[in-house]
Amino acid sequence: AREALAEVRRRVACDSLPLLSLLQAEPLRLQSSHLSFQDYFAALALCEEGTQLSGAPPWQWSAWWANAVRLGSEMGEKFGRGLKRAAGTMGDKFDLNHKLGGDRPTALR
Repeated sequence: AREALAEVRRRVACDSLPLLSLLQAEPLRLQSSHLSFQDYFAALALCEEGTQLSGAPPWQWSAWWANAVRLGSEMGEKFGRGLKRAAGTMGDKFDLNHKLGGDRPTALR
């Protein structure tokens, strides 16, 4: 695994991995060259058990998340359940009264 990571670092550094761009060398931060890939994999990760959000809850997301939410909603119920689980809001109901923020169309989707 370490050898594979070292190879990814080397290739990204010399711009020979066309689907990834280097954002930061240490700690390593990459970005998909085409953001639709990044949005798709973010939505897919939210469908998986154990994924946790490190930033704002979904009802406060900026427009930057709009495409990931759109792609996720097309994945069906597993995305909705995963999004709730990742936000730490399991249960049938939760109160969003006075909590909506960020980009309103994204937050309401």
